[in-house]
Amino acid sequence: MTTQEPRRQEERVAADDWPARRDLHRRGFRLEGRLRQARASGDRFVDELVYGRLAGEP
Repeated sequence: MTTQEPRRQEERVAADDWPARRDLHRRGFRLEGRLRQARASGDRFVDELVYGRLAGEP
């Protein structure tokens, strides 16, 4: 049996978390979508952004 590296990595962050968004961009992740009001933050809901990176991408 062989071990394979994952083909895809995915991260989700709150839309207003600019430091996390910059970090993902620097690491080669691409914005793939927005999940509206997907995350509770205190007494409100905020959008969640989905970032992805495929194996072999810079």
